[in-house]
Amino acid sequence: MQLNHNHTQHLLSALEDLIDIQHAEISSENTDYLGNPSGSDYVLLEKANHIGFEVFSDEIRVDFFDNHTHFGSNYIMDPDVDSEGYVRDALTLIRRLLCETLVKHEIYRGRTRIRYEWFFVNADGSKESIGGPWWKPLFTFANPFQKKRYQLSRWRYHRDTGSFLYIEDDVVSMHSYDWDIMIQIYQTNRAFSYRLEQYFYDEELGCFYWRPIAQDGKSLFETEKRAHQAAKDAAKIYCDANIKRI
Repeated sequence: MQLNHNHTQHLLSALEDLIDIQHAEISSENTDYLGNPSGSDYVLLEKANHIGFEVFSDEIRVDFFDNHTHFGSNYIMDPDVDSEGYVRDALTLIRRLLCETLVKHEIYRGRTRIRYEWFFVNADGSKESIGGPWWKPLFTFANPFQKKRYQLSRWRYHRDTGSFLYIEDDVVSMHSYDWDIMIQIYQTNRAFSYRLEQYFYDEELGCFYWRPIAQDGKSLFETEKRAHQAAKDAAKIYCDANIKRI
């Protein structure tokens, strides 16, 4: 397929280690909200939850679930900021969507949702919002006498199924093995497992991002300590084989 923009192919190439690009739906004949040709490339990575991105001449829109985020020179207010950096920022968000746990926080009055927000949880426990918080318009009816209800849902992309799945396991801790190696310890019910990621520099796109460096720990461990030790052993094997020290 003939793409309209070079950035589209750069993004696809930078995602090949995370997703099967052959299964992505790509279209280059799109229209805007008025039905006019937009000259964009649209890539749908995961259809069920509307995960994808659209590349324009000076803008990239990243879609996820019921939200989206814009990146582009028109959205950069600081004149000292590199206007082309929006491509790297868009790639970083897409990779984080495919690598990290995505959290949605919703507030209801009765059955009416009055607020929601999407965010990541960083290694230090801080919340990083990527969508929202959004509030219902004031004219939306919500009975103020009904009790507030809070709902927290978490989602993670699974390569084996090629889809985002609602998760019930928790990231219980994160550890730095080396300056560029991160260990995540997960808990499912009473068992523990691990995941390894490396801070990687992409020379073609000129940006850093976290990428998985090994398969998730397939074995389940009885304690967090044992899972952490197994992760450190796996990280050492990877570093000894792949990272050259000065």
